[in-house]
Parts: sequence; structure tokens; C-alpha cells
Amino acid sequence: MARATATATETETSTAMTITLHIVMPVLNEGPTRAGPSGSDANGCGSLKARLEALQPLRSRGAWLTVVDGGSTDGTWALARAHADTLLLGPRGRAAQMNAGAAIKNNSNYRPPDKRYSPELLLFLHADTR
Repeated sequence: MARATATATETETSTAMTITLHIVMPVLNEGPTRAGPSGSDANGCGSLKARLEALQPLRSRGAWLTVVDGGSTDGTWALARAHADTLLLGPRGRAAQMNAGAAIKNNSNYRPPDKRYSPELLLFLHADTR
């Protein structure tokens, strides 16, 4: 799988550097029932499905997406399963969920055996981010 690439420009030369990105998204009851008739929730955000789909180009370039569910009861788990590399059931609370997602780096039970997972950068992205 290709790796997500960022390009840095220096004074007169341009060099490309490769950065492996791990995105951790804490969620709680972000499933289909949260979105209103217009496809937006009360804050004007799109559905969780749309937000997860927007991350798919990064995944196809090597980014790793972990969704940490804090105990949803509305179908969030099923929705996230189709769009994430790792799906965890974590403790309720954003900070605890983010810590659980970040801990994957040191827990080989959740990483693929083919060494695709070697993140250099963690991005904590809340499910309600636009």
C-alpha cells in the first residue's frame, strides 16, 4: 500500500518526504439517527458516513484510520466498521477514547502483521469536525 506523502519546499530545492499518518477518531452515538432530514446534524455537520468517506483517499494513500467508539447505541459501530482500519470499543469520554486509539501503536494485537502500520504522525480528528 502506498504511503501518504507530504511535500516540503526548501529555499531553492524541493524535497518530498513520506509521513505515515494514523488518524484516531473518537465517536459516540454518531450513527444514522443523528443526521437530520437534510443529512446534517444539529450542528450543521454531515453524517458520520460522509465524514468517514471523506477520509478514504487518505487511507488509499497509506493513512491508518482508527475509530474508537465510547459505547454507542445507535448503529455507529456498524457504520464505522465499513470505513476504518481498526475499530475499538473504548471507555466513554473523548480523552480516554483518544488514548485508547493512540495505544494501538504499542499493541500488536490491533496492527496488521505485514508491517503496513508504522505511524510517524497521529491526528486526533473528532467525528463532528467539518
